[in-house]
Amino acid sequence: MTEEVKENQEEKEDENSEGALPSLDSREETNRLKLEVEDLTNKWKRAVADYINLVRRHEREESDLTQLANLELIRRLLPVLDGLEKAATHLRDDGLNLVLKKFKEVLGSQGLTEIDTSGMFDPRFHECVEAVANGQPGKIAETLDKGFIINGKIVRAAKVKVFSLENQISENA
Repeated sequence: MTEEVKENQEEKEDENSEGALPSLDSREETNRLKLEVEDLTNKWKRAVADYINLVRRHEREESDLTQLANLELIRRLLPVLDGLEKAATHLRDDGLNLVLKKFKEVLGSQGLTEIDTSGMFDPRFHECVEAVANGQPGKIAETLDKGFIINGKIVRAAKVKVFSLENQISENA
């Protein structure tokens, strides 16, 4: 029986040593592992954020490319619009007017708007092709070609004639 008692005591000592506080080396190892897990977690979060930014940048570039392609197509269609409008004024055909209206609606749905030429000359939107006398200086006298803007970008500047102050001075002298 004494051997059994000794074995029980040894087992209790083993249990007590396992339940005892960890040694200094194992605490250092635990801290090192915690730091490593934290570092890997931060790197993982950064990689996910970088991926999300990459996806957003790709979508933005794809959208910009589509808008640029649409803009170029619309630039090529503007002479067709000019031709249809001239034909409509000369022919006065209801069918042609309907086609012209639909064509303008399609271009308008893409964000195309006409530049206003009823006011003063603005070099950002208008191209002066001729200066004329006898009017309010700087006011647009006549529109030769319509100008258009799409989504804030000038597709084509309006070609206009502008009343000039210089012509009035030379006529009065």
